[in-house]
Amino acid sequence: MIANEGYVPLSLMYEQNYSELTDGARSYLEGTKNTLMSLCINRADDISTAWLFEFCGSDLYLTDGVNAPVRIDPGLVRFGHYFIDLSEGVLSHENEPTPHVDSELRTTFNFCEPLQASVIDEFNSAVDLCSDEGNELCAKIFATEVRKLGMTRPLLFVEDRTYRINFNLYRVFSDFKREDAQRQTFQDVDRYADILAPFEGRFLSVPTPLAEQGWDAFCRSIGERKIKEHDRMLELGEESKGPRSGRPRKREAAYSVYMSLFPKGHGSLTWDQVEVAVSKEFGSPVSAQTIKAAMKSN
Repeated sequence: MIANEGYVPLSLMYEQNYSELTDGARSYLEGTKNTLMSLCINRADDISTAWLFEFCGSDLYLTDGVNAPVRIDPGLVRFGHYFIDLSEGVLSHENEPTPHVDSELRTTFNFCEPLQASVIDEFNSAVDLCSDEGNELCAKIFATEVRKLGMTRPLLFVEDRTYRINFNLYRVFSDFKREDAQRQTFQDVDRYADILAPFEGRFLSVPTPLAEQGWDAFCRSIGERKIKEHDRMLELGEESKGPRSGRPRKREAAYSVYMSLFPKGHGSLTWDQVEVAVSKEFGSPVSAQTIKAAMKSN
């Protein structure tokens, strides 16, 4: 047993609505992204996993069927992947030494296959055609890549699909010789690891009432719903560029994005980390100052 009585493991939740989440994430990518390079940041599996954590909010627990469930800050597991690019993509740290991650670990943590230089060249050549034929070819290449499985930035402490706390991937990077810049980057990750260490082997779960009351509804037509939210954010961003009276539109948009990512607060995350997450979702830079002002005005 991986979950205590009264709790549902995330692995079961994901399995129950796998098709809705995966198809929705692919639709979202096709409906909101138009460059192949966007897949260096997010693939469908990254997005569907993020949606799962969005639904869970702060109601996230570690269970093992024996010991009492332990409630944790979701930031400890949800944002561990922001700190290092695990995709080994062709445009990321191409000439820098990277730690070796064996095939078993790559499977356990659901690594995607990096975009190939030949595919990027083909896509760019199609763009250069500046024609309907070129646009059709771009769409075909993008659709093919979108359907490939795997995460661009796997969770550093959590196995994919099982959602079990596993430090093996973290240990690979901990043992890797770090330059000064890398040590700075890993400070928060090391702190998260210290907190999670006593719970290695436990599984992420949520209270049964949460899973039963809203999970199916949340997943239903999620791709279409998220595309509409994305388009609305873009509209608000455009409106914020012009002169406006009253409350700035960008603050409204920033507040909406923040609440969609952190409905119950951002926990132990720093404002710098919040700024990165909100800006990434918003599609353009949003300062921590703007986010704070938006929260005060709401």
